[in-house]
Amino acid sequence: AWEPEQPLPHAQTNTLDDELLEMDEVIAAIDGHEHHSIETVVCNTDRATGSRIAGVVAKKHGNRGWEGSLHVRFTGCAGQSFGAFCLGGLDLEVRGDANDYVGKSLHGGRIRILPGADAAGRFALDDGFAPSFTPSDCSIVGNTCLYGATGGKFFGYGRAGERFCVRNSNAQAVIEG
Repeated sequence: AWEPEQPLPHAQTNTLDDELLEMDEVIAAIDGHEHHSIETVVCNTDRATGSRIAGVVAKKHGNRGWEGSLHVRFTGCAGQSFGAFCLGGLDLEVRGDANDYVGKSLHGGRIRILPGADAAGRFALDDGFAPSFTPSDCSIVGNTCLYGATGGKFFGYGRAGERFCVRNSNAQAVIEG
């Protein structure tokens, strides 16, 4: 049988998750069961953000053995499948919006999607600031969020697309639209 000289690369390389998994805070949280918070920018081409982090946690600690925590605050528009396969201890927050399939197969942890900043750089809910628009009238996540979720929590400050929480088996979800 033919074998390539070098293993073929993963279809997606140099992803946002790959960058996050190289950060000292993320490594310490996962390997040392520590508690860390980080902030970064996300864009709609960053697909399945958070899933590789969840995969590394599961590989090292199983789906319930991790005692650390990692809060990642993203600013921008998250791509498809943001927070897929999220596990307990992961707290993924987006200040902006997110595409389809947010929280697909969510198993634990928490996902929060909040409106982005206004022209002055102020975010909804920061120090009592209220945006000039009504978040519950605006879409914040796309279609088919929490598909196949079995645990965890989801909070969306706005409207969701169609098929929200379809095939949900135990996740808790709040959408304000």
